[in-house]
Amino acid sequence: MINMSGQIKRGIPRPGRLFTVKKTLAEAARVYRDARTGAISMKDGTSLIYILANMTRMIEQGEIEQRLDALEEKLKEPKP
Repeated sequence: MINMSGQIKRGIPRPGRLFTVKKTLAEAARVYRDARTGAISMKDGTSLIYILANMTRMIEQGEIEQRLDALEEKLKEPKP
């Protein structure tokens, strides 16, 4: 794996699939700990947290969109 500074790092586990807010928050916590302990640079940590924050917002917006679509479909149903 190559970090943002172009250095090769080996043995760093991949974060897995980040399809839920819970998983993106857990990954953000790992990045924070890595930055605090010096495992990654603060610059790299900041960049990764920025990306994770945007991913979290996109997931939340997708969930809201799905809920809104479901409500709109429910409103289209004929009333008894």
